[in-house]
Amino acid sequence: MNGLESAARTLNDTGALGAADQAWGLHDRTRDLHTEISRAARVAHRAERPEFYDHTGRWVGRQDGKGQD
Repeated sequence: MNGLESAARTLNDTGALGAADQAWGLHDRTRDLHTEISRAARVAHRAERPEFYDHTGRWVGRQDGKGQD
């Protein structure tokens, strides 16, 4: 997303307003999609591995000692 933001700023600074608007729109949609995918991944992980979360849904990690080398 940083590349899109940088491109939008550069286009904006050079006066290419139509292209800058398109780049900003793409940046915003990409950010929103990333947020949506991340949220879905967290929900799926909680559903698949509930033992890694406490009763409030907060991550607590492995409690069985495995993977602690």
